[in-house]
Amino acid sequence: MPPMLAAVVAKIRDSSPEAAVAHLWQWAEEQRLAAESAADEHRVAAERLTREANVANKRARRLEAEPEALQECSLEELRQLSGDVERAGPRVRDALTRAAAEDVAVCRVCLERRKDTALKYIDNE
Repeated sequence: MPPMLAAVVAKIRDSSPEAAVAHLWQWAEEQRLAAESAADEHRVAAERLTREANVANKRARRLEAEPEALQECSLEELRQLSGDVERAGPRVRDALTRAAAEDVAVCRVCLERRKDTALKYIDNE
C-alpha cells in the first residue's frame, strides 16, 4: 500500500463514516491535482523539446543546403550559414585525413589493433 494511502487509511480507521468519506474525497482530490500538475509539467517539457528539435532540424536542413530551407533564410542568416560552412570545411578535411590515416594503420586481420606487423610467406617444402 502506498505510504500516502496508508496515512489516509490510518485517519479513517478511527473516524465516523461521514468523516472517512470526507478524508477519502480529500485524498482523491489531492491525488487528482498532483496528477494534473505532473501532466502539465510533462506537457511543458514535451513542448520545449519539440521546439528544440524543430530548431535543430531546421539548422540541419540549412547545413545540408536544402533549397526550401535556404529560401526561408534572410540575407543575414545566409551570410552566417556561409561563414559556418567555410569555418567547418578545414576541420572536416582534417578529421577526414586523420580517419583515413587511422584506417590505413588498422590491422586487416583483426580490424582492431594497429597494423605494425608484416607477415612474410615462407615456403617450408
